[in-house]
This record gives sequence, structure tokens and C-alpha cells, in this order.
Amino acid sequence: MKDIKVVLENLSIQGIKPDYDQILFLKWFIEQDSHYQPQKFFSKNDSIGNLYLWGPVGRGKTMLLQALQKSYFSDAGQFHFIEFMQLVHKKLSEFSGNSDPLLKVVKHLLSDCRIIFIDEFQIEDITDAMIIGTLIQELSKKGARLLISSNSHPDNLYKDGLQRDKFLKTINFINKYFFIHHLVGIEDYRLK
Repeated sequence: MKDIKVVLENLSIQGIKPDYDQILFLKWFIEQDSHYQPQKFFSKNDSIGNLYLWGPVGRGKTMLLQALQKSYFSDAGQFHFIEFMQLVHKKLSEFSGNSDPLLKVVKHLLSDCRIIFIDEFQIEDITDAMIIGTLIQELSKKGARLLISSNSHPDNLYKDGLQRDKFLKTINFINKYFFIHHLVGIEDYRLK
């Protein structure tokens, strides 16, 4: 069973003392995670393992997810959103000419890791909007866990974007299949 003390020790080693709201998030995450059961072959599993952590710039979202990764998910893949999309586009290019190249990208990602952290999740162009929706749904269907940080609530992703109505299905998927947590507070950890 996961214990918040492990995460706090990892942060303490880095000289970081989380504030009240960050500790509440860590406790909340560990409680939610205690109910998570990995998907098993031939079993229907409705437990949610995905996380969408959002809040203002500088609140320590990346720091907290990295601390969770070091504490409990050392074999996870960790990407900045831009880096993640560059990898996806590269793999799509490599798999072009194949049927369903995006599914081949999913298979490639899952061959390296079953837990994927995506930091600074943002959607700014229509190509990424159309790719990421299918990608996160397929990764989730295949049993991957996604832990995402963003400055925006899912409802505000790709706001005013070209053909945003096509992206609403992805927003609905995130709202339904991710634990969504708003990290509040006033301290800006970029200044430390």
C-alpha cells in the first residue's frame, strides 16, 4: 500500500516542503490510487487509474507528479507534452503506409511503459487535437495509466480552436475516465 510518507521523504531530500494544498492532493491521490486495480485479461474493470492534475502556473504540479513517479512509478515513461507529441509524430511518420498507424504508435508506447506521465498538457493545433484524442482513448483501452498535468481544466482545452467540436469527444472522455484534481494555492514554486 502506498504511503504519503515516502513521497514527502523524496521531496524533503530535494529540500522541498509541500504546502497544505499540495499535501491534500498527495493524500487524495494515494486514497484514489488505493482503489485502482490493473486491467486483467478478459475482465471488465471500471476502476479509473488515470489522473488529470490542473492548476495555475507555478503551483508545483510537475514537482508533485515527479515525486509520485520517483516514489511509486519508477518504470513509467515521463514526457513534456511537446516532447510526447514529437515522438508521436515521428512514429506516425515511421508507420505511414501501414493500416491504423496510430494504433501502431500505441503498441510502441505500451512496449516501453504501462504508465505514462504527460507534463504541461496543452492542445494548440488541430492536428494534435485530432491525434491526442484517439491516442489517449486507445492507451486507456489497452490498460495504460495516464497521469497528466495541465494549466487548464479539461473543459478549457483547445478553447476557440479550429473545429473544436470534434475535440469535445476527447474532453468528455477525460471528464469521464480521469480523476480530475484542481491544485489550488497561492505560492508560485517557480520563484523558489
